[in-house]
Amino acid sequence: MCGVAFHRCGSACSGVLSGESRDRGAVAVEFALIFPVFLFMILFMLDAGRYLTVQMALNNAAEVGARSVAESTDATVSTTQVLQSLPDSIVRLSTMDAGAGVTSVSTSQFVCPINSENFYAIDPNTGIYGPNPDGNCTDLGTASGTSCSTVLANYRAMARVYVSFKWITPIGLIINLANPQDVGPGNSIYFDRNADDTTIIEGKAKLLCLN
Repeated sequence: MCGVAFHRCGSACSGVLSGESRDRGAVAVEFALIFPVFLFMILFMLDAGRYLTVQMALNNAAEVGARSVAESTDATVSTTQVLQSLPDSIVRLSTMDAGAGVTSVSTSQFVCPINSENFYAIDPNTGIYGPNPDGNCTDLGTASGTSCSTVLANYRAMARVYVSFKWITPIGLIINLANPQDVGPGNSIYFDRNADDTTIIEGKAKLLCLN
């Protein structure tokens, strides 16, 4: 009886089985196509969140430095205050290095004329003539005896903080399919990466000198 019943279902049963096989194959193909995109989006969101967190922390540290310079504090003391305001955890989040700390952070302090943004010069890295707000600023790290208390009225104190940022999104897999000149350094922060898949995040702040 069982044999008769199986014989009677015949092609109908085999059709159901073949349909299920096709469905499983389609699901496998869809997963193979969607998973890389899904993974890329997850990594991209992680990178974006890390970048914004580090950027805000650097901006805050730069504000501490600019305030210190505005009060005519010695550049060495200002640097110490900047580094103390920046947690080691932020540096580790940025560099993805568990042993990193604020010693990996670079800082600089300046005093600048009120219209420093209107200063034009040739960029030594690109050779392009354009706005260079640091071109007529005075670096307090090299200018001995200069501070907010010695400059003219309406000068501003400026502090800059830099740290290396390690990307985890494998953007190189996509960039290889594009023209590097279209998405290379200078065109986008995200694509401004070196061979080690790192870039530099900068925090900058300006305040009027309190003199």
